[in-house]
Amino acid sequence: MFQKTNSTISKNAEEKETLCYIEADKPLVYNFFDVTSLSQLTDKEPTSGKRKVNKKKDSSEEKGEKGEGADKKNIEEDELKLKKLKNESNEQYEGNLRDEINDNKNKKFDMTKNQQRNKEDKNKEEKKIKLKFKKYTNAFNVSNNKLTSLNGIYEVLTELLPELTFKSKLGKVELLQWIDVSRNKLTDISADITRLPYLKILYVHGNNIQEIEKVTNLAKCPSLTSLTLYGNPIDHIRGYRHFIIEMCQLLEKLDGAVVSEKELDIIKFRGSRYGEVRDKKGVVRRYPKLPEEIIKTIQMAEQNNGDKKDEN
Repeated sequence: MFQKTNSTISKNAEEKETLCYIEADKPLVYNFFDVTSLSQLTDKEPTSGKRKVNKKKDSSEEKGEKGEGADKKNIEEDELKLKKLKNESNEQYEGNLRDEINDNKNKKFDMTKNQQRNKEDKNKEEKKIKLKFKKYTNAFNVSNNKLTSLNGIYEVLTELLPELTFKSKLGKVELLQWIDVSRNKLTDISADITRLPYLKILYVHGNNIQEIEKVTNLAKCPSLTSLTLYGNPIDHIRGYRHFIIEMCQLLEKLDGAVVSEKELDIIKFRGSRYGEVRDKKGVVRRYPKLPEEIIKTIQMAEQNNGDKKDEN
């Protein structure tokens, strides 16, 4: 889905021969945990992908710190023994070292300039391009849970996402491109979602959003190109699809269907006109509501679910 990009580093001659590939790692997935808030995920391990590692001291390290004072004496004794051995063999070692240095000097003087040049040329030919693969997490999946809100999603992702393996002006959270919060119990789209400027794909299908006003924060997502909202009560509102496309002007797909040119023409030249209230500039000030029949069926379904829980 996301193409990997490549870039060459050009700080010095050696780094020019290193080719880096920056690509997306596995999605960070937290499915079927029955969590009601995002903050509960910080104590759980993902079902797929890698999360940020919290550094903790091992028991062996703690024991080492405690026994550090006792080991100092043994270390000092060993150092004294080594000094004695060095002093005894120092004279012999220096003599051998001088002989080696003189031999090396003679060899260097014997080498001609042409031989040195030939060696340098061979070294250049032998050098090969090194490949480095740098990865980052760009997808977060927390579907099939019991979330009621997306408040605090930026802070939670800061805690969960692993550190970047390459240097970037953007942070690890800002680089997220895909979030799946489908099949939860969300009633709105929190304004915290707007803190992810490169978010391209957002799945919110199968939740409990009943008013179009509850998703207007999506209009402030500058990179959103694919969105799902089907399976929410909102999809029963007449003109729902046109309203969402009008709000999110960069959308290419809504509920799995490509946004057509005909739909864009209707919105641009005629407006949605499904019972909404607009101002003189054509901006929607009040969206149409769910029909009463559908509201009653939703209420009845909630009551039946509550009765079944009481029986159990």
